[in-house]
This record gives sequence, C-alpha cells and structure tokens, in this order.
Amino acid sequence: AFALLHKRAPGFTALVCGNDVLAIGALCECAALGIRVPQSLSVMGFDDIDMAAGASPPLTTVRVPAAEIGRRAAARMLARLAGEAVPPIEELPAGLVVRESTGPAPR
Repeated sequence: AFALLHKRAPGFTALVCGNDVLAIGALCECAALGIRVPQSLSVMGFDDIDMAAGASPPLTTVRVPAAEIGRRAAARMLARLAGEAVPPIEELPAGLVVRESTGPAPR
C-alpha cells in the first residue's frame, strides 16, 4: 500500500499509520525504495507493539492500554447481555512514544 501511495502522490513528508504493523511494513518498503527515514519521510504507528522498538529505525508510535480497553469492553458487553447497568465510557490515557522514525520535515 505504501509503494502505491508513494507512486500516486510522491513528495509527502509524513505518514501516520493506523497501527504499528502497517508502519513497520512502510519502513520496510522505504528501505527497499531507498527512502531515508526520518530524513526524507517521518513514519508513525499506533499501538506500541513489541516490534516497534526493534524496527529499523525504531518506530515512533502511540501507546494505548490495550489490555485495559479489552477488559472494559468485555465488562460493558457482559453487563448489557445480562440486562444490567452498563458501565460508563471512560477515557484512558494514551501516550506518544517518540523514537527514531520521525523528525523535522525536510526543506
């Protein structure tokens, strides 16, 4: 998908992916195409999976409390199925994990 995007709309300087797996794939394609990350293109993911820190370069990402999100979603679903009061929706913290895949936009 990244190769197609790059071919159709060259010149963009940042790529924000919906998850880390897509972002790591984009990093691999950048390497194959000779695109320097982050000098020419910043790449960012979402999830902070274990592979993100070991990517080349290490991936900037957003860390979310996935296990807690799952627990709360399950509690809401079980309460609804049981006809009980559904726990209120609450915001959970998310944090930016800055690593080496992002930098200033090239001039």
